[in-house]
Amino acid sequence: MIYNDYLKKLSQAIKSRFDQISTHYNFDKGDEFEIALCSILREILPSKYGISRGHVVSKEGNSAGDDIIIYDSFRLPTLRIFPNESFDRKQDIPIEAVYAYVEAKYTLHIHGKENDYQSLLKASSQVSAVKKLCNQREARTEQDIHPYFRSNLPPSPRPDWPAYMNPVFGAIFSLQVRNTPGSELLSSKAATESLVGSCLGNKTPFPDLIIAGESNLILPCVSTQDNKPIIHAPFFVPNSTTSVEVMPAQNIAFATGICFLLYALDSIQLGRMPWEEIINDGLKNNG
Repeated sequence: MIYNDYLKKLSQAIKSRFDQISTHYNFDKGDEFEIALCSILREILPSKYGISRGHVVSKEGNSAGDDIIIYDSFRLPTLRIFPNESFDRKQDIPIEAVYAYVEAKYTLHIHGKENDYQSLLKASSQVSAVKKLCNQREARTEQDIHPYFRSNLPPSPRPDWPAYMNPVFGAIFSLQVRNTPGSELLSSKAATESLVGSCLGNKTPFPDLIIAGESNLILPCVSTQDNKPIIHAPFFVPNSTTSVEVMPAQNIAFATGICFLLYALDSIQLGRMPWEEIINDGLKNNG
């Protein structure tokens, strides 16, 4: 058992916290589930990672997302002046500071339509929009060993990893799953089968992680020589040997998914804010 069965203990702690929080919140209301998930992530993630609800914003003023953002709280700023960890208020985070974006759905509709806010298609589209906007930030390569210092050493190949060091990790977290709005809640086996069909038929780019209930994960995997999927890198990389796989995780999906999130966060190296542009623009418009 690795680290004294860390995953099992983490799973039990997460379930206990959800049970405690659910006595005070009605999770059927989207905001309340988002706030509860923010609180749980705050207890688990290291303090260097800020957690907020809100939007990612580019320097041109374009925005995307509306759920949970994980960002650099040590080195880079937020754009609205709120007390730390005010989960009930929406924050604006510059794209340069964003590590990850999470769509939080108490109930996920696997075959819902895009205009259904709880649908897998809608949530995937939201994650895709955040990733697309954040791709406008300056890419940091392996040669950028510090945000303000570049090495001349040649980069080493990283098969099945993003080509740059500061990708945004995108995820969907949901506590329960239905096929369509109003249909019965899916059991673990039925949810897995439904998720497999959805993965094969949905053309929207998939997030890097989907937690679908307590027992199902969708993760990027690579295949071994005996065609068994294994976890390699924490990002889905199109046009590589990475594939999207449904991984049954009986009662440990949230714990495993959060470990996968931590793996991604640990691998991301953010760049820098365009401070000179911010300062010069402010002075120019101050006349």
